[in-house]
Amino acid sequence: MTAAHPLRVLVVKDDKTSSTLTRRVLEARGHEVTVCETAEHALEAHERRPHALMIVDWQLPEMDGVEFCRQIRRQPTNADIVILMMTGRAATEDLTTILEAGASDFLAKSPDQLAHLSTRIAVLERTVAERGRRRQAETALAVSKAEFETIYRSIPDAVVFTDTNNRIVRVNPAFTGMFGYQSAEVVGRALGEVTTRGRVLHGRFDEAADPGTQSASIQTKAGAEVLAELTQTDVRDSDGRLSGHLTIYRDVTHRKMLEARLQVADRMASMGTLAAGVAHEINNPLTFIMGNLNFLGSELRDIAGPEPSPRMSELHQTVHEALEGSERVRRIVRQLKTFARGGDEVVGPVDVHEILEKTLTLAKNNIRHRAQLVRDYGEIPRVVSDPTKLGQVFLNLLVNAAEALPLGRAPDHLIRVTTALSDDGRVMVSVSDSGSGVPPDVAAKIFDPFYTTKPVGEGTGLGLAICHGIVTQLQGEIRLESEPGRGATFTVLLPVAA
Repeated sequence: MTAAHPLRVLVVKDDKTSSTLTRRVLEARGHEVTVCETAEHALEAHERRPHALMIVDWQLPEMDGVEFCRQIRRQPTNADIVILMMTGRAATEDLTTILEAGASDFLAKSPDQLAHLSTRIAVLERTVAERGRRRQAETALAVSKAEFETIYRSIPDAVVFTDTNNRIVRVNPAFTGMFGYQSAEVVGRALGEVTTRGRVLHGRFDEAADPGTQSASIQTKAGAEVLAELTQTDVRDSDGRLSGHLTIYRDVTHRKMLEARLQVADRMASMGTLAAGVAHEINNPLTFIMGNLNFLGSELRDIAGPEPSPRMSELHQTVHEALEGSERVRRIVRQLKTFARGGDEVVGPVDVHEILEKTLTLAKNNIRHRAQLVRDYGEIPRVVSDPTKLGQVFLNLLVNAAEALPLGRAPDHLIRVTTALSDDGRVMVSVSDSGSGVPPDVAAKIFDPFYTTKPVGEGTGLGLAICHGIVTQLQGEIRLESEPGRGATFTVLLPVAA
């Protein structure tokens, strides 16, 4: 009867008659047979060409069959080889020695051993086949594990496996990169202890999110906040029993910041359109008003003569103040159009002082009730920028400085605007206030998107984040220096225009 899967078989016998008979039995079953008379030759033959099945006599010249088994098993690659030891010994301790040396089975020599050999070989064929299938399964499993490990470690999203009690079992490298925790710091801890230190945002960021997606602002180990979209699914074993959970966190901080900047840009564009219309509607009657006021002032001077009465002087002063107010309205409308224009970006050499003055005009009302304004301008060259964006940065810093001071105590506080060249040759613009300063824990997150210390409804947490983005886009740098009780200074550093 031919075997289902022919094997390479190594027969190690010094008895030619026995080895010949054994060869015939094996070849009749379709196997490829190699016969060696010594254990040393058998080891060499196996090294040249591995065999799946070995039939070995215990008694051999020089190295016996037991030592041969030990030599074979010392090589890890030989672990699946099936070895049948043939012996005339039947004592229990002898059989134990055979099996401990690495033999898979034994066959006692007897007059009818050929009949037993054929049956035993059939059994060993199945053993070899089963070991081969197991080895293939193990290899496939190892490949699958390696592929999974590669994918798991390469996923850019943070992946967390938790048990049924939601305690962390494993995290991928992206989790460490996103939240700052090493695997050893979080394994065994409840997931909620690690990922709910920030503000949970109920609902979804946008309607395009999957129904099962949640959104949260999660505090990292360093104290920064990461805006994340997260999904959690159950993990079940082969019997369908719940074995744990898989949670995936996707960092959407940058995306949300870009979306917020786009929204601001859209609003600014809309404001620019509105401002253009408002300017047109206001400028016409304003020109008429200012013309009449100029005429009225001129007539009053003629009527009053060289020595006007107190009443006439008062009227003339009133007209003069009305003219100044009208001129201020005209300047405000002009500046509003400049800063709110949402058209094409215009990048080129710009005068920082000019932009600061235009910005201070817009921020004047915010500042005058809270602080005295001090300008400390140095000689600085132009920088390459978009005037609108740079004005947006300065306006935000000035308004923030004003809001850091109490209302109605302007004589007691200062806002200082300083310009100079830094030691490394960049243009430096600083906005300082004499307020209470910024606590260290707040300073660490001051430029994070959506981070705000203002009450709900009074701040979006986007102003400084957008400023940081604009300055970075201009190849510059923005810094905060502050000590509690000694105010705060925001410094913008920009490269000089070539």
